[in-house]
Amino acid sequence: ERDDLCSIWPLTNPHQIRDEVRMGAYRQLWNPVNLISGKEDAASNYARAYFAQSHIHLPNIRERLRVLIEQCDALTCFQLIYSANGGTGSGLTAALCDDLSDLYAKKFKFATSVYPSPTFSEITVEPYNALLHTATTVDICDCAILADNEAVHRAISQNLGEVSTGFSLLNRVIARLINAQFLCHRYHFLGQQRVDVTDLLTNLVPFPRVHFPIMAFAPFVRREALALENFTATQLLSQVYNDNCHFSSINASNQAYMSCAVLFRGAIAHCDAVEAVKAAKLGSRTRFVDWCPTGFKVGVNCSPPISLPADCPLKVNDCSLAMIAGNVGIRDAWYTTRRHFDLLFNKRAFVHWFVSEGMEEGEFMEAADVISSIIQDYEDVSRELKAGNADEPVDLTTTGNHAAAAAVPATAAVAAVPPMP
Repeated sequence: ERDDLCSIWPLTNPHQIRDEVRMGAYRQLWNPVNLISGKEDAASNYARAYFAQSHIHLPNIRERLRVLIEQCDALTCFQLIYSANGGTGSGLTAALCDDLSDLYAKKFKFATSVYPSPTFSEITVEPYNALLHTATTVDICDCAILADNEAVHRAISQNLGEVSTGFSLLNRVIARLINAQFLCHRYHFLGQQRVDVTDLLTNLVPFPRVHFPIMAFAPFVRREALALENFTATQLLSQVYNDNCHFSSINASNQAYMSCAVLFRGAIAHCDAVEAVKAAKLGSRTRFVDWCPTGFKVGVNCSPPISLPADCPLKVNDCSLAMIAGNVGIRDAWYTTRRHFDLLFNKRAFVHWFVSEGMEEGEFMEAADVISSIIQDYEDVSRELKAGNADEPVDLTTTGNHAAAAAVPATAAVAAVPPMP
């Protein structure tokens, strides 16, 4: 079934759209009118995409969005999918967010982003791109779920024993998480619980700038082991809190959670999900902040997980669990990116390429200050947690109460920049 109403694919590189989408195995899924490509790419340069390429592409994107929004019964939010490492994903998406903020200020902007990894990188200037993008969009996007390629590679390698050399398998795994985020607004008549994106954001984002949750997935099942595996809701919930199933390179198990959304899919009864949550509260695997006294809010959808191509080593089980959670450990990811930024910017390395596209040096320092303020916000949350436990022995494996959300909006138009390696 062709998805004519939901997605726009703007990309500056003409070859990626033509070769990978228009001529690929899933070309029948997309309306070719919504595949927007340019004549040249952004050269991994945020400034080039934000200042030059956006003037070329935004009018066309704006018009296609207007047409799609007019076909929606109840526009709830914009879902953006992109990589903040490259030029197009960082610069064009930032310009698009500015545009959406001006034209549709009251609509939520919900992003799923690939951010720089601690040690794995294919683009030298990705710390510049990621920080400049974040500084521009931090007050525009209502929620930005973070992932990095290194963590996804690690999850695939440790859980499947698969040494992945490309990005196809990574994209398929991340796609399952994105599918879970917005499942219920498409198949709400099959689900046992349905809430809109307002409920998700209300329970997932405790403070305006503390809106960078992580995501995790379970189970990872190889095809040859499928007949031997039979997962319960309790087992899925136990696995999803394992760092090996997380898609961000942080030590979340030793850090406090602020919020959590657990989204079950497939042959999971609602009563079993509730019992699994009760068991998790009484267990000793995860610690939550003291100022969040509410419990889990669970999303359950009985439609089976989507099938994957035959050449994919990750096999679809009859049930799955996606977790979206706010964890104070995400400050470590921002700290690492800021440190890599400082190493480059202290020598003013590669800055002239950005200045030649219309930026000023002062904008780099302003972006660094914004990231420092985000790190400080998470530090304040962590400091309050330590102060609250000053008279108690700190056990990093003890559990507290949880704040959470189940998922997904009503009919929505999606402005999406496809993930770029």
